[in-house]
Amino acid sequence: MNQKKFHKTNRPVIKSLARRLCTVFLALLLGVGGVIPTAFAATDGPYIYFSANPMTEDGDIVILVNLAELSGKLPKYNALCSVNFSFTYDDTQFALKEADPIMQVNEYTIAKRAKDIETKVNGSTISVSFLDSTLSNSLITQGGTLCYFTLEALHPVSLWNSDDTYPVRFVPGSIGGVLYHTLTYETQIYKQLSGLDLMLGGYNTPFRIECPPVGKKISVTSGSNRMMVDDSAIDMDATPYFEGEQLMIPIRYLAQSAGMEVNWDGLSETARLCGVLRTCYIPLRQGGIFVNGIMYPLDVSPVCKDGRTYLPVSAIPLLFGNGADVTVQDGTAEIIIH
Repeated sequence: MNQKKFHKTNRPVIKSLARRLCTVFLALLLGVGGVIPTAFAATDGPYIYFSANPMTEDGDIVILVNLAELSGKLPKYNALCSVNFSFTYDDTQFALKEADPIMQVNEYTIAKRAKDIETKVNGSTISVSFLDSTLSNSLITQGGTLCYFTLEALHPVSLWNSDDTYPVRFVPGSIGGVLYHTLTYETQIYKQLSGLDLMLGGYNTPFRIECPPVGKKISVTSGSNRMMVDDSAIDMDATPYFEGEQLMIPIRYLAQSAGMEVNWDGLSETARLCGVLRTCYIPLRQGGIFVNGIMYPLDVSPVCKDGRTYLPVSAIPLLFGNGADVTVQDGTAEIIIH
C-alpha cells in the first residue's frame, strides 16, 4: 500500500485517538480538587490573563480570558488543543451573570464553538475546560482572546463612586493545557502556563503587563530579629534561623517591605502574598510554593514557627519572577529586589 495514501486515509482515525488522549490528559490535569502535577516553569513563558471592560450603566462587566507569549514558546509543530483553569471572584461585590453558555465566544475569539468549553460553577469558584474537538479549527499557537464572560456588580453606584478594586484570582495549581503535535498527532500534558490575576472595579482600563520596580535592598541575619530595608531598621517579632544549610526567614516582613499584601488562611494553613501582577501562595501542607498558579517544589519546605511563616531564602527569587538577587554570607542574607 502506498505510504502517503495510507497516512491520509487513516488520519481521521489517528485524530480520533488524539482527541481521546486529550480528554484523558484533561482529566489528569483537573485531578482531585483541580490541582495539576507539580512542575517548574519559566517565568517568562506563556500565561493566561483577564482583561475587563468598563462597567456598563446596568452594572455589567465583560471580562476577556486571554492567552499571551505563545509565539515561539511552544515546541516545534505543536499547538495547544486544550486549556483548563479555575478562578474565584469576590461574591460580596459581584455575581456571575446567568448565560447559556457562561463562557461566550464569537468570530474574534480563539474558541469558535461554545460547546468546546465546559464550565463548572461552585459558589464563587469557576472552573473552565476548553478542548478543540476538531483538533484543527481552534488550535492555539499564538496569543489572543480565548473566550469571555460577564460579572454583574451588586452595588454598581458604590463602584462608580469609588476607585476600589476587588480581585479575580486564579486558583493555585489549576492552570494547565494539552499539546497536540500537528504532524504526528501525539498529545502531551503542558505545564508551562501561568496566570495573572485581575483587580476589578468600575473604571477598568486596558490591561498592561508592566510591573513597577521595587528597588529595595533587604538584609536579615540568623539569630537577629532586626531587618534592614535600605537604610531603615525594622524590628520583627520572628527570628531567622538555619535549617541545615538553608537560612529560613519570616516571609511577612520581607513581602510587606516589597509592597505586597500578606494574608493568612488558617483553615488551609496557607499564606498568600499579593503584589502587582504577582500572586504567591505558600501552603504549608504541600512542601512548595505557587507563583501565578504554577507550583515550584522546594528542597526545604515552608514552615510555621511561633505563628509566623518561614521560607528558605533560596526561594525568594521565585516570588519576584527571578527579579531578585540573594547572597548569603556569614549568616547574613542580602536580598536585592529590582
